[in-house]
Amino acid sequence: MHEDIRRPYPVAITAPGKDSVVADAIAWVLHASHESGGIPLVFVADENRVRGSAWLRAFVADAGLPVATAPDPNWRGGVVLAAWPRAEQLAAIAADPRTRGLCVVPDDLTEVGVWAESAHPHLLGSTAPPECPAPLDPVIAEALTTLSGLVNPSGTLAGLQARRDAVALLVIAHEGGHRGTREQIYAWSLAHGWSARAARRLAALAAHVAGRRPAAPAGPFRSDILGLWRDRAAARPHGCPRVDH
Repeated sequence: MHEDIRRPYPVAITAPGKDSVVADAIAWVLHASHESGGIPLVFVADENRVRGSAWLRAFVADAGLPVATAPDPNWRGGVVLAAWPRAEQLAAIAADPRTRGLCVVPDDLTEVGVWAESAHPHLLGSTAPPECPAPLDPVIAEALTTLSGLVNPSGTLAGLQARRDAVALLVIAHEGGHRGTREQIYAWSLAHGWSARAARRLAALAAHVAGRRPAAPAGPFRSDILGLWRDRAAARPHGCPRVDH
């Protein structure tokens, strides 16, 4: 259900960090905007980063573009230049229905590896593909896929039943010898359509299970569900997909 998610709009990525690569991103955004229309949006982790980038500062000033650190309710849609975004910011703007194209200038390629794994961005300039994130145990991934069908991933994971089911599935996997770090589960959740708040809560529950090993609460799960996850995991391809050149 949540596998190999390709965006319905063009996507690109530059080399990390240096201000000089922003010029490549700007050129791509201008071209994509000509094709897709709308108003480009400069999306940054911190507006101070705009002032610190000569290329980005000039681009915003010359074109009179909006700058945002979160999806702007007044923006009517267009191509986005996401400069040095945090993971949850990138997940939010990538999922925004108004986004018609997305070019990412990362601080570090490893920080956007999960997004790149699902989006398959075009590489701008001469840079290496983003590093594949440390793989989540595929059985844990199957458990989380099951959980995604039981709860509302775009919600908050605040309800008692949703949290009960999450803990039950994590405990079943944990007792079967399958582990996932807080960071892996957070990244998997963001990449598979979970809201940032729900992803944080799920990651916190996973850390709780790993640290305290509570007994699994009663849940609507068949007795052989662990074996089912293992069978499904064995049947699925794994590994980091290639980034489109």
